[in-house]
Amino acid sequence: MNPRKLLAAILVIGAAFGTTPEAMSEPNAVRVNYIPGSVFFGGEGDQLRDRFRRSLGVDSSTRVAAGLADINFDGRAELFLTTEAREYCPNAGCDTAIYSVVDGVWKVVGGLRTVSDEDGVPLIYVREEVVDGMRTYYSSYHDPIENPGPDQLMKFGTADEMITDAEWPGLVEGLMRSWLQDYWDRDRWLYGRHALNDDGIDEVLITSAPGIGCSNLSCVTHLYSKKGDRWFLLETYVWFDALIGDDGLPKIYVRDEFREGYRTIYTNLGGPRERVPFPVSE
Repeated sequence: MNPRKLLAAILVIGAAFGTTPEAMSEPNAVRVNYIPGSVFFGGEGDQLRDRFRRSLGVDSSTRVAAGLADINFDGRAELFLTTEAREYCPNAGCDTAIYSVVDGVWKVVGGLRTVSDEDGVPLIYVREEVVDGMRTYYSSYHDPIENPGPDQLMKFGTADEMITDAEWPGLVEGLMRSWLQDYWDRDRWLYGRHALNDDGIDEVLITSAPGIGCSNLSCVTHLYSKKGDRWFLLETYVWFDALIGDDGLPKIYVRDEFREGYRTIYTNLGGPRERVPFPVSE
C-alpha cells in the first residue's frame, strides 16, 4: 500500500465533500468532516478499510466512513475510520481508529468511541489542545463552544476546608449509596469543588489522600453532583485518576467545554495544556 497515493486520492475525494484539513478554522475545537462509507477510495483505500474491519471482527460488507484531520502537524491528514453498522455500536458509540503514516506505513495512532448525528455521521471534534505532539480529540453530541481559557485549576483541601456543615449530611448519604461506602472516611480523602454544569450548585470531587489508595503518580477521584436534595456519583468520572503535585494536592483543570451536560476536566502536572491555533483557510 502506497500511503502517499492513498492520501492523495482521499484528499481529492474529500475536497468534493468539503473535508480538506484546511477547513479547520473554528476556535478551540473543530468537527472532523467525514466521507460516507458508500464512497470508494479504490484498491489501497479499501484495503485499509478491510484492515479496520478485521481489527473489529465485523462483516466484510460493513460500511466504514472516513474522516480527515491533521492532528500531528506534519501537513498530512490523519484518517479517522468509523464503522457505520448500528449493530456493532454499543450505547457508548461506534469504534473509531485513527491511522497515520509512520515511517512510510499506515499505523494506528489512536482511537475512541464515537457518537453520531441524526444522519448517522460521526461526531468527532479536534481541539487546539496539544498533548505529546498531537491535538486531542473527543466525540460529543454537543457543538463545541469557544473556550477563552486558560483552563482553571480546581482547588482541593480537607473536609473542614472545602465542605460546609450544612452540606455534609446530604453528601454523606450520597456516598453511602455508592460503592465508595466501603472505603470512605472523612479524613482519608481530599475534596475539591467546582460548578461543572451551570446549575448554581458546585459539584464535589473526592480524591484519595496521598499514600492512601494511590499509585506513585495518581489517586483515584470520584465526582458527585447534586440533583434536588440528593447527591449522586457521576458515572462519567467513576475512574478518574488525578495526578498529584509536589504539594500533595491533585492537579485537575476545568475547561469551558461541555460533554453530556458537564464541563470537561483533565489532570496535568505541567499547568494548563498547550494550545496551538488551527490554520486559517486562505
